[in-house]
Amino acid sequence: MALITDYSQPSFYHFSRDSIELANCVAEHIEFHELVVDKLADLCCGCGVIGLEILQKLDEETLSSIKEIHFVEVQDDYNSHLHRNIEQVKRGINGLEYQVHFENILQFNTVKDFDLIVMNPPYFKNGHGRSSENEKKRTCREYSGDELKSYIVHAANLLSQNGVLFFVCREDEQVKELLRGISKIYYIEKVEEAEGFSIFLLLRSQLH
Repeated sequence: MALITDYSQPSFYHFSRDSIELANCVAEHIEFHELVVDKLADLCCGCGVIGLEILQKLDEETLSSIKEIHFVEVQDDYNSHLHRNIEQVKRGINGLEYQVHFENILQFNTVKDFDLIVMNPPYFKNGHGRSSENEKKRTCREYSGDELKSYIVHAANLLSQNGVLFFVCREDEQVKELLRGISKIYYIEKVEEAEGFSIFLLLRSQLH
């Protein structure tokens, strides 16, 4: 099927290059390593672009192994946009179950044992740099206190034993220190670097 180019999005926030780069990176990793993915989650999913882009970029054989995809988003303002985008993709990819959850990802634990999780969390520290006057936009972009660490650790705990987490974040000194701490529990590797953000892979099964 042709890739969707007209994703429905709210006026207060449009996805940016980091989401597309993450989807590209994950799709390439799945196919290169011939990963078998039964259950997939897109956390902090917004309008669902990352998870939906991944589905559209996989070949038919790889796609056929996926039975479920779960989208988790805290802001209900994305509800109509997310469902509209899912319906567009379902016209061409309808052999799996699409589930949507509107809740804080830290409270999301009804489904576990994901083979693959993707996450583009808020990765700008609240109070550091320019902040938007729009509260909904701030929710998309900014985190407070230890929230970013909590997001990553919680996502890791939702993985199956051999599951893989891909996430995006900046590499300022605070984040580097945060990742050093998490790497004492989980294996973390930077797999791609771009201007303004990096993409990381986390494995639950490899403790270093």
